[in-house]
Amino acid sequence: MKNPNEGASAALMTKPGQEQIKVLEGPWTQIGQSVTVPSESYLYAIERKEFHDKLTALYELGKDKDSKEVFKRLDARDDQVVVELQQWREEVRMENGGVREPVGAWVVADMPVGRGEYVGRKTFIRLPLWSSKDTAYTLREMPAKMFKGEKQPQGWLVDFSSQSILVDFEGGKVKTKLLTGRTIDEESSSELLITRPDGTLVVLNSATGAADPKRQERVSVWENWVKSVETGKPAPKKEDFGRDPLKMP
Repeated sequence: MKNPNEGASAALMTKPGQEQIKVLEGPWTQIGQSVTVPSESYLYAIERKEFHDKLTALYELGKDKDSKEVFKRLDARDDQVVVELQQWREEVRMENGGVREPVGAWVVADMPVGRGEYVGRKTFIRLPLWSSKDTAYTLREMPAKMFKGEKQPQGWLVDFSSQSILVDFEGGKVKTKLLTGRTIDEESSSELLITRPDGTLVVLNSATGAADPKRQERVSVWENWVKSVETGKPAPKKEDFGRDPLKMP
């Protein structure tokens, strides 16, 4: 490996001449067990109602006209399904000049998507970022207005763009005709067919995603972290949302 001490002051070295070595060499070591590099991104289909209920609570639907307008822009349409992206983010890009802020945690984002659309885009999430001024994590808000009106989307605009495309889906909000002739709206499990950039296909089911314990664990850690920052209560222990490559879900 490249010697990190190359060119440093000789007075700081515990071994004389170490600052002159460019490459550190050592014997090969045989690892006794297989080591798997975990994925840094997971994609799930979730129930449209779950997404709808989260937005309803966040924007206190019905409180005022501007809240309704923001809710209407963000909520999933009848011709859309909702996906959830869970990504390990070392950092996020800020709005000014490509400046990046460190995150170092799993980030969870839910977003609607329609047939023929890319799975992933820029999305508002309630993102805790470290504030040197407050010496604590704070929920960052976009400074510029994005929508017309006083009420603006809560959170920070984070880019989750991908080249995967939603080919088709079934389920979600469906109309069922009863024997009486009356038609009712129902919510059913969604099944998504997605094509990846390499041409492979993947099928996602919202019922399967909802029951996945690893997905539930990452969502729980994320939501607890956001809530602790919002309420000012002690955050979960660092190891609860930090990354251990060998134990990470």
